Amino acid sequence: MYILINHTILIATTVHQIIATWIEHKKCSTGELLDISAYKLHLFTIGDSHVTVLLDYGLAGMEGYLLIPDIAKIALLRISDCTEYDWSHFSPLR
Repeated sequence: MYILINHTILIATTVHQIIATWIEHKKCSTGELLDISAYKLHLFTIGDSHVTVLLDYGLAGMEGYLLIPDIAKIALLRISDCTEYDWSHFSPLR
């Protein structure tokens, strides 16, 4: 019985992740795709200033996203996705 419950939970969470990923990839990106050589990099921009702050999606973490409105008040904030994540394309160097 214990193994049956574990397998059921595993299958349910896997199916949920597959469906959520499929729905996420159908949405339009909120930024722009920059053409960089053989692939495209997703970049989201907010704020208006001569000072630019660049956040890498993988390094921003929850703390970074909580600070976005405050940073955007004093700087031009650009957030980029790592290649192969979200809307950025796969790197040709793989």
